Amino acid sequence: MKNNIYYMYLDAVESENFKEAKTFYKKFLEETVVSLQKYYQSQKESGFSFGEEQVKTFLTIALAEVTNHNVMQEYPLERKTDKKKGKYKHKTGRLDYWANFKNSDFLIEVKHGWIRYYPEFHKTTFYKRYNCLFQDAIKQVRSIKNKSGYKSSKHLFGLSLMVAPYFVKSLDKGSSTINFDRSFKNQLAQLLKDSKGNIGCFWRLESKEIEKISYTERNKTYLEYYPGVLFLGKLVKYSRNRN
Repeated sequence: MKNNIYYMYLDAVESENFKEAKTFYKKFLEETVVSLQKYYQSQKESGFSFGEEQVKTFLTIALAEVTNHNVMQEYPLERKTDKKKGKYKHKTGRLDYWANFKNSDFLIEVKHGWIRYYPEFHKTTFYKRYNCLFQDAIKQVRSIKNKSGYKSSKHLFGLSLMVAPYFVKSLDKGSSTINFDRSFKNQLAQLLKDSKGNIGCFWRLESKEIEKISYTERNKTYLEYYPGVLFLGKLVKYSRNRN
């Protein structure tokens, strides 16, 4: 499985300060893949192709495994108010996940969207529709107040995560795999950079795991399939004294 997962790191994430956070991120997403694979083996449908709330099912299972069940969904907290932009007016709110891993706490916000590929990522659709969701996740993590209140561990990190399965729509009934070459990896890195993320993961499905859907539109028969999932992330480290 690990040969089908490709990781990307940008900026400060490469430093020693993020070593434990990177380990958490890798274990978290690898367990997510395991959870999704088990669901597919049972139900013969791709769990990641649903919406945000359904995808959280698999993320929760993965987080429980990685953190030894030190995780809580919809964690209550306070947010900073932003009167100028009219956002976060209410000081109270909820966080998708709080999770503890070894010496670190993680404050996690998750979003979900799709990317079309033909024969490169359809950037217009992604940036106009789904990247804005990822930016919302980044803003939500930044808006968290009273970070000094999380005292169960030595380090505190914020993680904004975008789960983005990519799909291919084609008239071709042949191979449903994508060539995982340098050009493809460069496209992944560019998407991560353009979306202001700094840590990413790409999961390439085996051919037997790919769900294929055939349908007719305007007298033409198309094949649609989901050969991979891109996890875009923004990882930040907080000071315990920062509010």
